[in-house]
Amino acid sequence: MMCRTLGVTPQGYHQWFMRSARRDKRRQAERKLVDVIKQVHDESFCTYGRIRVRRELRDQGIIVGEKRIGDLMQQQGLRAKAGKRFRATTNSAHSKPVAENTLNREFAATAPNQKWVGDITYIWTMEGWLYLAVVIDLFSRRVVGWSLSSRMTTDIVCMRLRWRLPHEARWRISCAISTAGVSTRVTSFNRS
Repeated sequence: MMCRTLGVTPQGYHQWFMRSARRDKRRQAERKLVDVIKQVHDESFCTYGRIRVRRELRDQGIIVGEKRIGDLMQQQGLRAKAGKRFRATTNSAHSKPVAENTLNREFAATAPNQKWVGDITYIWTMEGWLYLAVVIDLFSRRVVGWSLSSRMTTDIVCMRLRWRLPHEARWRISCAISTAGVSTRVTSFNRS
């Protein structure tokens, strides 16, 4: 009766119904695939593009073409974040005076607060690189001061030391700093 009212044959109605059921199944499978792609993309901290997402899906046993993944990612607005370029942080070509190395690799100290050494290291966080400067006393091997900064400047080294020193000695600090294995020296100190 419905076929007669709509003016279609029963076979035509059946084919239309099966096509729409297949289309719904395909949409449902695509929604699940998009959810998995979003999950993989989020777990990579948004750094994976279609190639690495495909590799990850293949490892999970989901076989999908790279172009389809790319199309779905584009539809969802998912893009891979490019890594930041390496930027050299040590500038040895400058005309500033270099603090004298008074330690000369003599790391033995006979009393506290005679010799301090420091180091700067890079720490990756979700918000970018941080620089950690630590100064230790060679006699006690205890941390004298430390400082975190998003930029590597001479202030990062001296910032936490100022409260430990008597006022007249605050401007006479001379530290040798090893940065990423290359020995460099702090070139400027500010009076407090």
